[in-house]
Amino acid sequence: NWDGTHFINIANNGYLSLQDYAFFPLYPLFVKIIAFFFRNFYFSAVLINVVAVFFSIKFLFKLVNLEFNKKIAKKTYFYLLIFPTSFYLFMAYSEGLFLLFAVLTFYFLKKEKFFLSLLFVGLASLTRFVGIALAFTFIYKVLNTYGKNKKSLIILLSFWGTALYCLYLFFHTGNPITFVVAENNWYRQLTAPWISIWYSIFYLSIPFFETYKIYVWYELFFTILGLGLVIRTFRFLPKHYFIYGAVSLLIPLLTGTLMSMPRFLILIFPIFIILALVKNKLVMNIYKITSVILLIAFSVLFI
Repeated sequence: NWDGTHFINIANNGYLSLQDYAFFPLYPLFVKIIAFFFRNFYFSAVLINVVAVFFSIKFLFKLVNLEFNKKIAKKTYFYLLIFPTSFYLFMAYSEGLFLLFAVLTFYFLKKEKFFLSLLFVGLASLTRFVGIALAFTFIYKVLNTYGKNKKSLIILLSFWGTALYCLYLFFHTGNPITFVVAENNWYRQLTAPWISIWYSIFYLSIPFFETYKIYVWYELFFTILGLGLVIRTFRFLPKHYFIYGAVSLLIPLLTGTLMSMPRFLILIFPIFIILALVKNKLVMNIYKITSVILLIAFSVLFI
């Protein structure tokens, strides 16, 4: 559905229209490679994400175990998997693959294996534009570890994935930021971050189609939830987790719309660590029951 159709068309036929350039190339490239063996683009698209999420969970467990303990680590990936929009991780979307690269980036940052972390920063940036949030995270962590010396010069390569896609666009379209222009086809344009929230509140205050208002409430609620949880990462997690969460949330807020915000939250995995740290059993039981019900409902509606 929706974006999945574009990813599979790009994998099958390449970039054919302006709006396609909004979708970064690594995921459809992987789909094309796997489909060479299985002769089925949709199956290949889903298979990539199933494998990616499997390893995402394994390394997320290892990462959170290093930061806290096994109990918190298990809760973290459990709360992620029952989040109402987590089904996107297993669809023909780039979320599953991006989540793997994001988790691996943080895992190798924790291990202070910066060259490996840089590799996954670039791969994430070739998968989704929000990968630049990982680049800022990488820069902060390296500077915080090494300070300003020769070792920290590695930060100059932080945006290599995005730069590579821009270079590709320059040679194919003549414009290195064609993906920004393409976003206009999806009703996204650069605005102040609070404008997106203001528009949603404005739509709710005027007579309008009631069905559409449900979607506005839905997107606004998850945006506020995401903002609240990201703010808490500043207090309870190392600062580079907050940087990743804040930039990941800021990027869609700058587009003038809250469209797809509930889906974007599943990539901000630090918010699920925050949920795992909540000690109030009643609150978390409500979260678990509500999340599972919404996950089932949203999955059925999507399918």
